[in-house]
Amino acid sequence: MKKVIVITGESSGIGRATAIKLSKEGYPLLLVARNEGTIINISSIAGRKTFPTF
Repeated sequence: MKKVIVITGESSGIGRATAIKLSKEGYPLLLVARNEGTIINISSIAGRKTFPTF
């Protein structure tokens, strides 16, 4: 079973930086944020191995 990293509060600060870094390293991510627009933007920056959740 492949593991997925869950990042909460990923729309800014440490969560944002962590999401981008881990995605670029190839980790599949589940991103959780309160702001839909921001999470969509991070998903497009981070790459295709993200699963945005609102």
